[in-house]
Amino acid sequence: MKVHRRLLSATAALVFLSILAPARSADAQEPAGATQAHGDAHVEEARKHAKTGLEFYDDGNFEAARIELEKAYKIAPSFKLLYNIGLCYRQLNNYVEAVRALTRYLAEGGDQVPPDRKTEVQKVITEIQPRTASVEVSVDAPGASVMIDDEPVGTAPLSTPVIVNPGRRNVSATMPGRQAQAKVITLGASDTMKVELLLPLLPTAKEEKTDPKKLGLYISLAATGAFAVATGVTGLLALKAKSDLNASPPLPTSTDGAAARAEINNTAEDRHSANNRLKTFSLISDITLGATVVAAGASVYFFIKSRPSKEQQAEAPKAARLPTNWNVGVGPGTLVLGSQF
Repeated sequence: MKVHRRLLSATAALVFLSILAPARSADAQEPAGATQAHGDAHVEEARKHAKTGLEFYDDGNFEAARIELEKAYKIAPSFKLLYNIGLCYRQLNNYVEAVRALTRYLAEGGDQVPPDRKTEVQKVITEIQPRTASVEVSVDAPGASVMIDDEPVGTAPLSTPVIVNPGRRNVSATMPGRQAQAKVITLGASDTMKVELLLPLLPTAKEEKTDPKKLGLYISLAATGAFAVATGVTGLLALKAKSDLNASPPLPTSTDGAAARAEINNTAEDRHSANNRLKTFSLISDITLGATVVAAGASVYFFIKSRPSKEQQAEAPKAARLPTNWNVGVGPGTLVLGSQF
């Protein structure tokens, strides 16, 4: 701990002196000193975050130190800051990020890293690498997004194992059109585990198309009902007309006088009207009855045609199966269907 803090303090002091402003293009058309002033503001802000990070580190607040140092690196990248960041991750027991930051420090620093510092960093990496674990993730859907602890780690198929910290890890994969899958695993230091994720295809919504046979069934059933009602209504009206005709008084036998002749005319007119209504409603009732029978026959035809085949019946759940044996009966104004399973 003390060695790492001394190294961090020494490195931070170098960072304050080595963070440079972005280079200015030789052919830039800005006024002289404008870019330099802008760069100086960034350098000053980066130094401020780096100094605050160092103070947090000395206080033992390693998470706050990491945040400040990463802000400084984002504003004015310097490979020296990666060393500081790596040590913060080391203190936080985040071995994966510590190795990643320190490895980048050596790669980006190259020959600028003093030999003794390089030896020290390699020693730290060698010390903490065995404390990591690895996961080999295979997904049956190429192109799926793979995540560990909700952090993206790549796209299937992954060419190399994913280095993770020991403990409980949530490995998941997602892909449009497939059902997401996740597995929770527990790893110890230096463990290697294979995780296979199968992403089944999501059911696609089938476009509903109206079956002409079913449409014919619906229309014929509606027509059957309408004609049956019409038959019943006109039949009642015909019975009423017949009753009125039967209730009409007989024609008077005497034609003497104007009153007698008027009574004969009125009675004859009433009987003629009742007789006409009887004929009309009887004719309409006969026509609608015939239409009812025809529509009922069409309903039976379309119903039989719209039944699923035996193969479809066998595949359908028992509760959803249609009757296999049908009995059809047609009577005056009625249609009777019977069935057996």
